[in-house]
Amino acid sequence: MVPIKNEFPQTAFVIEGNHPPPFNSGMFIVVFVLIFGAVLLGVFSMLVGALSMFIARFFVKEPNRTRKLFLAFFIPIFVMFSFPVTFGAGNAVVASFVGTDIGVGDWFYINVSRNYSLCFVDTTEYGGHIGSSAGGVPLVPDVVEICERGNVLLGKLENGKFFSFNTESEKPEIYADKPALIAAVPEAKGAELVPAGDFYRQKVRQLYGVWFHILPVLSIMLTAAGAIGICRFVLRKRPTTNPQP
Repeated sequence: MVPIKNEFPQTAFVIEGNHPPPFNSGMFIVVFVLIFGAVLLGVFSMLVGALSMFIARFFVKEPNRTRKLFLAFFIPIFVMFSFPVTFGAGNAVVASFVGTDIGVGDWFYINVSRNYSLCFVDTTEYGGHIGSSAGGVPLVPDVVEICERGNVLLGKLENGKFFSFNTESEKPEIYADKPALIAAVPEAKGAELVPAGDFYRQKVRQLYGVWFHILPVLSIMLTAAGAIGICRFVLRKRPTTNPQP
């Protein structure tokens, strides 16, 4: 059993703790994605609003025709911004508590075995690495399949070998084949390895729990409530003032 070499390709890896991107460009990419998405959404929503107002012109009658046309233009814009904003805010809060990324940018991670995180750069479809956050030194590079059994991570490497990593002792070891892994590690018996990307997605669903379904429903309800409130406010009856004699 030979400890895994400290090679650190920039694809995916597991680091100690729950961390933001370890690259200076990480937050820049997140901000760029958010701004670029907001601009595209703004242009698209305004086109939808303009089309909605144009169609409404043929059906909207008095009273309050002008205000109704305004709502026909504004409500689509509000809805198309409100839903992603409320969903994104809720997702960020839940993600911070369960220990995962918010799904924006080129950095993805999920907590595994207490103080370690399975991390991906650019995409979750490539192999991963298990490493310590101290200095970015990897403990297990090039993981393509992985499973979690208590405080032990088991998996397959890109070179066809297998590994075990005890997160209590921080002692990674590799094996020539799966029978050797099973013979040396009791936790490996009956363990089902899954692709690292699938493991990441399954773990996200597991950690989110009911919030995986509640967040979109709650965002829809808040957006609908906001749209109804705006409509009632705009179409409210304004008090009339009697002219002075």
